[in-house]
Amino acid sequence: MVADLRERMRTPRFWIVLGLMAWATWWCFPPIESGYRTLSLLDGSRGYYSSAWAGVALGLIYSTMLNLIGFYLVRGTLTRDIETRVWQLLVTTPMTRGAYLLAKWASHMAVFFMIALVGLVVALVAQWVRNEDRQIDLIELVKPLLLISVPSFALTAMFAIWFDLIPWLRRTAGNVLFFIVWTVMLTMSVAPYEGIQKPEPQGWTSDPGGMIVMAKEFARVREAQTGKPLEFGFNLGGAPARKGVEPFEWKGWSPEPKLIASRFLWLALAMALTFAAAPLLDWAASRGLAKAKANSGAGRSLKWLNWIMNPFARGPLGILTIAELKQALRQRKMWWWLAAIGVVGAQFGSPETARIALLFAWILPLDVLARGVLRERDHGTGALVFTAWASCPGSLPQDSWLAS
Repeated sequence: MVADLRERMRTPRFWIVLGLMAWATWWCFPPIESGYRTLSLLDGSRGYYSSAWAGVALGLIYSTMLNLIGFYLVRGTLTRDIETRVWQLLVTTPMTRGAYLLAKWASHMAVFFMIALVGLVVALVAQWVRNEDRQIDLIELVKPLLLISVPSFALTAMFAIWFDLIPWLRRTAGNVLFFIVWTVMLTMSVAPYEGIQKPEPQGWTSDPGGMIVMAKEFARVREAQTGKPLEFGFNLGGAPARKGVEPFEWKGWSPEPKLIASRFLWLALAMALTFAAAPLLDWAASRGLAKAKANSGAGRSLKWLNWIMNPFARGPLGILTIAELKQALRQRKMWWWLAAIGVVGAQFGSPETARIALLFAWILPLDVLARGVLRERDHGTGALVFTAWASCPGSLPQDSWLAS
């Protein structure tokens, strides 16, 4: 786990993301006179910036957004070990396959914790600068992170392991599929409570992101403070501020033991599903990208492409653009061409059919759009291309954009 974490921390990307997250966290605590609220109830009110409210706000933001962004940040380490054949060295050690996967999962969690820790420090600074409630309470600050965000982090880390393990989910298809999974998990957990005025009390169950958990707590506290029931729910992510709505006191959150147990059940489930992937590790390692590339059909003739595109290959930019486009199209399999023809034809149908077909038309070239600019690095052809023309380094991003 430590070795994997060190490998991440040596890359500039890690520190850039950490800095961007710190900058974004600061804007999660706007002053009272600002025109938006990051976290507010449906009546437009929010809590004073106490340690407890800052912890709840970050806990909900991290459990819904960081678990999406974090997936794309942490995934790929298992794929890297397989592609670089580091796994062949690790398999000769006494380490078990289950321990290896749990170490990868723990490394993902450590990255999330480092980002969350930076966010908590920024939240304390914002609490002091905004000067609404300067009393520091570290327990109330950290409690929502542990009970709301950590189970969500654990599931994201588990998905990152599985998506790196399954060969056809290691690239663009996996990136798209996880966004769909994230959307479904987020919407299905809150859908049963749509339109409910007074939800049932907290029980043994909870949603993965903890949104319903906190929505029930908001309803309970505000009903006790105002003496009247309020509309169930809250806004997260930049709702417009309402004039004349004053903040309310939010000093802490005291979850019941059964609720705490339900949150740790999600954590245990994520660890169990990670460990369950161990029997598939050797199978996944034997199906690296080299075999996939060998069977991809790259370099297929398609002579009609030369007839159509060669007239446009003029000058360094034109030649590179047409070469990029030919390479991308020659890798397409027969089913891709049939799907493309079907999607184009479906767009001449009814408006509803055309909308659905347009969505599929955007999905078909996603692998090119996602990694087109990285092709020279992936195939090791950058040095050859750059020796062709002196102006090539400046033309390469342009031709990748034009080909996409």
